[in-house]
Formats: sequence, C-alpha cells, structure tokens
Amino acid sequence: MKIAINLCLAPQLIALFEGVLLAERSGIPRASALDALLNSVASSPAMKYRAPFILNWPDSVFIDGKPMKRNGKLLDVDLERISRMAHQSRDAVVAKSGFKMPTLQAAI
Repeated sequence: MKIAINLCLAPQLIALFEGVLLAERSGIPRASALDALLNSVASSPAMKYRAPFILNWPDSVFIDGKPMKRNGKLLDVDLERISRMAHQSRDAVVAKSGFKMPTLQAAI
C-alpha cells in the first residue's frame, strides 16, 4: 500500500510545482499562485504540506542516514556517487530555473 500511496504523491507535487511556475511566468506572484492553488478543488494534503517550502525554501536540508544502516553498518551505498549526482542535479536545476537550492547535509 505504501508504494501505491507514494505513486500518487509525485504527480500531485509535480502539478503543484508546475502550476506555480506557470503562474509566476505569467506575472502572478508566487504567494498569490500558491494561495489560489491550495484553496481550489485541485489541492491535497500533500500539497498543503509542501507549500511552505515553496515560499520559504530552507537554507539546508537534513537527511537522516539511519535508514541506510543495518546492524550499525552502512548498507552498500556509494555516498560519493550519490553526493556527486545530487550536486549535478541541483546545479542543473539552478542553472535552468534561477532558484537558490538548499545545501544537503547527511547525518550518518
């Protein structure tokens, strides 16, 4: 059931992000666009949970490494590769959108 629920979340959030971006590019302020979208029939609890991050993006994101451990040891995870991919992805988003993305901090 968890997979079924998570499968439904991505399209909702992508639609919210794309809707806000479309509104902004049409000259509507981000806060006004979010207010309209979140008070419409298209809104969902997932959207309402994520909306504050669209207005006030955190300076850093804390990622808990505990789920990646088993018996006190890291699972077979190439942290350097993951970090490199995350930075490349972030840099591509920043280059295309102009948004300031938060830094990632991993707790292991």
